[in-house]
Amino acid sequence: MAVVAATAAAQDRPDKDKDKNRPITITGCVRAGVESGTFMLMNVREIDAANGAQSVPVDAFGRDVLYILDSAKGLDKAIGRRVVVTGTVDLSDSHKTRMKVVDDPTKRKDQSIEIKGDGEKVTVERDTAPRVAPDAAGTVTTSTEPNREMYRIDVKSIRAVSRNPCVSRAVIFRRVPPS
Repeated sequence: MAVVAATAAAQDRPDKDKDKNRPITITGCVRAGVESGTFMLMNVREIDAANGAQSVPVDAFGRDVLYILDSAKGLDKAIGRRVVVTGTVDLSDSHKTRMKVVDDPTKRKDQSIEIKGDGEKVTVERDTAPRVAPDAAGTVTTSTEPNREMYRIDVKSIRAVSRNPCVSRAVIFRRVPPS
């Protein structure tokens, strides 16, 4: 399984039929999951044919909407590299997902990102400060965002586009007002 930390337009759409098999191309950096055969793409951008890589829209709360790939074929050979994924997405069929980030300065891999939803789960651990020793007196913090929107991408192709290692930025949370 591969979960993609990406954004999609989550606004109401007047023509739902156009959303069923919408072509999509995204690019992101491959991170290996804790469980064998799981992956997460980070620093994701949608690629517009006319304008190249673009910042993509966010949901009503300013949060990225997540994608899940129906195939992870080839991601094991691209860990740490940027890939381009092409396929189709049904934007009329969203699923609710929970994203949890744990920052634990007492560990070498001090950040854990977990995305869980639609019967799938992927967890990635990162060392956000590679040249800094763990802090035994550090305080563990956990941030959780429930009800994130997630869409499934029917993957047509995945190809590596960079031999250079990717640098993943930190995950940014946006609080949702209580309903």
